Amino acid sequence: MRILVIEDERRLADTICVILRERGFDTDAAYDGESGEAYRSSSCFSRCSSARS
Repeated sequence: MRILVIEDERRLADTICVILRERGFDTDAAYDGESGEAYRSSSCFSRCSSARS
């Protein structure tokens, strides 16, 4: 399963990706909503996780 993590706090996004990779998931991170949407549109992901305020 490929997961895109969209989070503007880089350390948090990277930590989430590390934890997910340790559990066997393929992950990518985007560090803002704009690049996250572009990344999501250009690639195939099973799940997309983002923080919304």
